[in-house]
Amino acid sequence: MLFDPVSESLWGAILKRARDEDKKDIASGYWVRCPSCSRRVVKKELMKKGCYLCGHRPEAEDRG
Repeated sequence: MLFDPVSESLWGAILKRARDEDKKDIASGYWVRCPSCSRRVVKKELMKKGCYLCGHRPEAEDRG
């Protein structure tokens, strides 16, 4: 699929903004990656209740 130069620069700007926001979210410590499904979840909820996407529980790792 071919894009005209304006579309390419617009998509490039959108992609750059999305990456910058992603870096900012991760650096804040609010979001973390689930060790089981690798999706971004809220850190506090992951530690408290487990991953709300895949059901991974952090205490399962601690018991070994």
